[in-house]
Amino acid sequence: MDKKKEISAPKELDKAFFANALQNGLHEHHIEVRRIKFSWESGDGEKQSCSQIYRVFLVYAKNEQLDPDVISVMVKVTPIQEGLDLLDAIHVFNKEKWLLMDIIPHFEILLNDIKFAPRCYYATNSPLQALVLEDMDRFGFQMGNMESGLDERHTKFALKKLAQFHAVSMVFAKKRPAMMADYNKGLLDPKVINKSTSFYKMLRKHLGYVIMLTLDWEGFEDITKKLEEFHKNFESRILACQQHSPGDIKVLNHGDFWVNNLLFKYDPRNNPVDLMFLDFQMSIYASLGFDLNYFLFASVQLEVLERWKNLLEVYHASLRDTLTELSYSDIPTYAEIEKEFKRKSAYGLFTLIGPLTIMYMEGISFEKLVVSVCNNEGISKCKRYIECLKYSLLELDKMGAF
Repeated sequence: MDKKKEISAPKELDKAFFANALQNGLHEHHIEVRRIKFSWESGDGEKQSCSQIYRVFLVYAKNEQLDPDVISVMVKVTPIQEGLDLLDAIHVFNKEKWLLMDIIPHFEILLNDIKFAPRCYYATNSPLQALVLEDMDRFGFQMGNMESGLDERHTKFALKKLAQFHAVSMVFAKKRPAMMADYNKGLLDPKVINKSTSFYKMLRKHLGYVIMLTLDWEGFEDITKKLEEFHKNFESRILACQQHSPGDIKVLNHGDFWVNNLLFKYDPRNNPVDLMFLDFQMSIYASLGFDLNYFLFASVQLEVLERWKNLLEVYHASLRDTLTELSYSDIPTYAEIEKEFKRKSAYGLFTLIGPLTIMYMEGISFEKLVVSVCNNEGISKCKRYIECLKYSLLELDKMGAF
């Protein structure tokens, strides 16, 4: 997130807009915004979001004070355009708005002010869909290493906090079950996954490319046949990847929990000491196996992924301890967590043909991916991608994903 430049922005993001945002976020009766400076945005080469994200520096005065203050905020604008309008069908903006404004604050209170996300100062659907968020760069947070993937230290740290998020959501869901009804749709929804959408076409092409790669790999003959069968019945099979099942251990999944949506804070010895989550547009109340498969198969280094059972133990310990602290009964055992992870392993295949492929495509944004079918050939030259893909396919096959 260090790519900074002067940019243009929607005309609606004017002084009146930001004055209203700061009044709401800072709880002030009157604020005058004197200067706006847009210094960064995500749409040029960033891969983490289906929205435009701006870093904005504001010079403002409270109650007509003479000496102004300066604050930086992040503004996330969800555009409606060809290809992305399908995301409006699964209510991505409202889901994130409600989660940041109403649900996560409750989570943080239940856990004695453990923070999960930047504070949302302001949210509006009109004149454009926009969120004004706390700029975590001010507090020393920075993105994890996307190019190499997360090492063991960062992976375990992320899993511990994800488990806290999942645990408190289980408690909250018992208290407010009606609020979870707004989170019954995920990215693999029939409105998004059907033959008319570019996202469907992109995923199907990526799977075809993976099949082509496996044809040259010794020992993958059986997996190739299974993937070819998946490809023939792609629409029904990919929709089934996020299917609810009786007995699911349900949590509020982040829904897009991978390295590009994680901000770490470090101590002087460069050890991670805190973590914030970004981008809750794809959140879904469903099996905890979805977040776990998505994160592990998309975000971590291969040598770390190979120890996935140990990683699940770390996750389970944090989940168990948090649920115990919250006086929650019926705490899942480690065996139940591992079983859930394997039962939802088909979602790991979606991760391989979606987020993992995107991760290795230089300079490709989510917008470009969903509005056009991109060329995959460059990633075949990436040794790390191929090694990760080989290992992941073998493990997912053992779990029965195909």
